[in-house]
Amino acid sequence: MTLALSALLICAQPILAQASPQATPDAAVQAAFPTTSSWKGAVTLPNQKELRVELRLQQVNAQWQGSIAIPQQGAKDLSLKDIQIEGQDLRFSIADVKGNPTFVGRFDAAGRTVKGEFSQGPAKMPFELKQDLGAADSQASTPVTELAPAGTSNTSRE
Repeated sequence: MTLALSALLICAQPILAQASPQATPDAAVQAAFPTTSSWKGAVTLPNQKELRVELRLQQVNAQWQGSIAIPQQGAKDLSLKDIQIEGQDLRFSIADVKGNPTFVGRFDAAGRTVKGEFSQGPAKMPFELKQDLGAADSQASTPVTELAPAGTSNTSRE
């Protein structure tokens, strides 16, 4: 199942995603998104291993845009679609990937951590993201170049 998930997530085409205008996030969440924000975390796979993810979100002309990287799979700048931030709720999908991989989560009271459920096809797994306060806006657009840890595979593309 991990191989299928890996293969599906890597098949995306990196095209800049745009979402429709959204309701204003609550004050704590809004403070976490000055212009561009970076988030790091992981999806917990069924075998209890973690699949690291790095998320970049920004609001341009009242629309959310974003991309995600999955370093263990060699995936960089995968476009996001249907980005919604309403109150303390966050929802987005990875564009152009089979199984419609979707993250649905909720910000903590400070707006610095998001916990929720990742789904792709029938698979559902927990995820957690924390805002990367050390990432400068200029670094947020830098592609992830980290290699997969020793002993893991970058799973071939379909």
